[in-house]
Amino acid sequence: TPQTWQDRWEGPTDSMQYLRAVISKGKAMQQIATSIKDRDIFSQTINLSDLFRPDTFLNALRQQTARETKQPMDTLILNTSWSGEVKHGKNVSIKISGLQLEGCSFDNGRLSESAPDSPSVTAFPSCYIAWIPRDVGQQETRETISLPVYFSATRDKIVTRLNVPCSSDKDKWLQCGAALFLKNIGSQLLFVCTKSSTVDMDSNSLEVNKRYRFDKKDTTTSIDSNESNDHDNNDDYLLLMDKRYRFDKRYRYDKKRSNFDGINKRYRFDKRYRFD
Repeated sequence: TPQTWQDRWEGPTDSMQYLRAVISKGKAMQQIATSIKDRDIFSQTINLSDLFRPDTFLNALRQQTARETKQPMDTLILNTSWSGEVKHGKNVSIKISGLQLEGCSFDNGRLSESAPDSPSVTAFPSCYIAWIPRDVGQQETRETISLPVYFSATRDKIVTRLNVPCSSDKDKWLQCGAALFLKNIGSQLLFVCTKSSTVDMDSNSLEVNKRYRFDKKDTTTSIDSNESNDHDNNDDYLLLMDKRYRFDKRYRYDKKRSNFDGINKRYRFDKRYRFD
C-alpha cells in the first residue's frame, strides 16, 4: 500500500485489501451520512469497525455531550451499559457494535473464562455508551474492569477503553490478556492454505498442490477443521453463510516432449470464496 494512502488512513499493507476496506467503509459512511441528514443517527447502532477513525467519532460524541450538558470535556468519562441506554441528565447515549473479545468470554452480562474448546476470539455484544461526569462514573465501576479497545488484533494502537462487568478478581482478566478490538472487515480476514491432492490424468496419478484463498466476513472458522473440494456443493463448515464462489483454475504446462504422456504438468488452483 502506498505511503500516501496510509497517511490519509492507516489500513492494511496489501493494496487490494486496502481498497476493499476503503470501499466497505465508504458504503457504511454513506448510510451514516443519510442517518445524520434524517436526524436519526442516535437511534441506530453504529458499527465502530465501519468507521475510518472511530476514536475521532468518540471524541465528537464527547464534545456533543459537553455541549448538551454544559460541562467541561475533561470532566467526562466513557460509560457502558448492556441493559439499555445510559441515562444521566442530558447525556448523549448511542448503541455501538463491531467489537471482538480476546482472552475470555462474555456471558450473562459479565466476563467469564473461556472453555478449552472455545475460539480464542469471540464476538462482543452490542452495548450502549455515553460520556457521563467522572464522579458518577466512578461509583459505577466497582464491579467492572477497564479493557482497552484496539484498532486490530495486533494491539498496536488503542481506540478507547470500555468498562466491562467482571468478578471481583480483576487480576485474573489482566493475566489472561483480555482485550477488545475492532472486528476485521471481510477484506482483512484473508487466509491462504495449501494442501496436497492427487489428480488422475490418463491413469497417471499426479501429485498437485491446491492453494485455497478466501475472504471471510463476520465469521471465525478454523481452516484445519474444514475439508474442501473442487465442487460447488462442498461440505465444509463455511455453509454458515450465504456463499458466492468464484473459481479461477490455471494450468501451466512444461512441454519437454511432444508426447503428451511425457508432459510435465503443473497445476495451480486458485479458489476464491466471497461471502455476504
